[in-house]
Amino acid sequence: MTPPAPTAPPSSGEDLRSTVRRMRRQQEAISRASLSDAFVTGDIDQLAREVTELAAKTVGVERANAWLFNEDGTELRCVDLFEATPARHSAGTILSESEYRAEFAALKEARFVDADDPLTDPRTAGYVDSYLKPLRITAMLDAVIEVSGHRLGVLCLEHVDRPHHWERDEVSFACQLADKIALALVNRARRDAQDTLRASEVRYRRLFESAKDGILILDAETAVIVDVNPYLADLIGYTRAEILGHRVWDLGFLKDLLDNEDNFRKLIQNEYIRYDNLALKGRGGRRVEVEFISNVYLVNEKRVVQCNIRDITERRAAELALEASLLEKQALLREVHHRVKNNLQVITSLLRLEAGRSEGAALLRVLKDMQGRILSMALLHETLYRSGDFGRVQLESCVRQLSQQLFRAHGAESGETALLLDLGQVQVDIDQAIPCGLIVNELLTNSLKHAFSNGPGGEVKVVLRPEGEDQVFLEVSDNGAGLPVDFEARRGKSLGMQLISDLARQLGGRLDIGPGPGSRFQVVFPRVRQHSTGTTLRPPA
Repeated sequence: MTPPAPTAPPSSGEDLRSTVRRMRRQQEAISRASLSDAFVTGDIDQLAREVTELAAKTVGVERANAWLFNEDGTELRCVDLFEATPARHSAGTILSESEYRAEFAALKEARFVDADDPLTDPRTAGYVDSYLKPLRITAMLDAVIEVSGHRLGVLCLEHVDRPHHWERDEVSFACQLADKIALALVNRARRDAQDTLRASEVRYRRLFESAKDGILILDAETAVIVDVNPYLADLIGYTRAEILGHRVWDLGFLKDLLDNEDNFRKLIQNEYIRYDNLALKGRGGRRVEVEFISNVYLVNEKRVVQCNIRDITERRAAELALEASLLEKQALLREVHHRVKNNLQVITSLLRLEAGRSEGAALLRVLKDMQGRILSMALLHETLYRSGDFGRVQLESCVRQLSQQLFRAHGAESGETALLLDLGQVQVDIDQAIPCGLIVNELLTNSLKHAFSNGPGGEVKVVLRPEGEDQVFLEVSDNGAGLPVDFEARRGKSLGMQLISDLARQLGGRLDIGPGPGSRFQVVFPRVRQHSTGTTLRPPA
């Protein structure tokens, strides 16, 4: 809604000359507001002080104040209040929509509120007890401050202690002053945006100039180089002046990637390209290994290509040195595991010699059990140095070899006792593999020694499989004589059973003993998660 046009001839008995003088004062005040530095710069606080004082003196009101809405339009905050008699400025009062719903609604629906008698006007009824009567306000004019339909605030003129009828030229004057404040808000927003943009450009330029990676900016339509930072210019051996304005393939420093317009168009179509190892050809035939990343984006409605180029010569040298060091350490670890295996086999040989000299049956059993335990650990070390992977063990392979080795050691290959293996693929680290091997050794040894002592052989079964995503299931069972009646009483005195229980706890798992017939021992333990490896892109051939 536009403000009302002033009328002539004047109403309420005014003569034409007094109306002309009043309107001339109004136009002079509008001109002064337009020429104010605060208006041009968007200094709203200063402009509000000037406008309220101009309005009060021009219209002859006791009070003139400027208010601004908060972001969601639920509060009005007084930016400036000018009181004519004491010639005093103040600010800070806040009016809330929750207290003045009808009044806020009136401001959102109309361009102005001209209340000749605000004590009885329904548009200002909510102000009566809390605002109008305490301040003795007898006439109120609110002109809405708005930009493109967005209500930003209110300019308010108030008479005190005397009645007044708002003439149309006064309403128009208030609305024009409100428009000046609105335009100043636009100027402030534009200035803030420009300041932010300038600060952003300064920060970008500083980063661009000081970056320790090469940055190249290309026109996406012509492939012409429009900007290059000092780091890249030094890297390829050209000055900035020698680079700018040329098409990227004219200089040839990215010959393996952008050697003609067709390849450049392919890069544009992909929008994002990354190569971890690309040859950069500098002046004089110098070659540098670089990491290359390109992005296509808009700048002022124009597409550009930004290429980030990082010299990875030192990094590649460090990687090669690391690889060589890793190979050396792998060789050392292989030798360590080989020697550990050999030493464990020497120990088992010594135990076997000692058993050959001993006559006591109990001692022979102990020595033979110790041989089996040591051989199971030796087998794991042998698996590690043969596979070359010193962090992970294929557990199913170890369990298969260990089970077959134990069958041979106990002479169970005659066919009377059958070994059944149900082994799924399970990968663990050596800290899990050794306890697992020892558990299989103890349980298989118990089955081969005790399950079929009173009759012909049967079946011994070993099951290994992943249990869901996070656990491993291990079971050793047989269909032999089963557990003795007093098994629980004897369990605490058995070194083998104590060892199995301790190893299960070491794995963070649990040991379950199943019901007969035969015997069934199960261990379920959490699996250590494997780490995934990434892939590296290669530059085009």
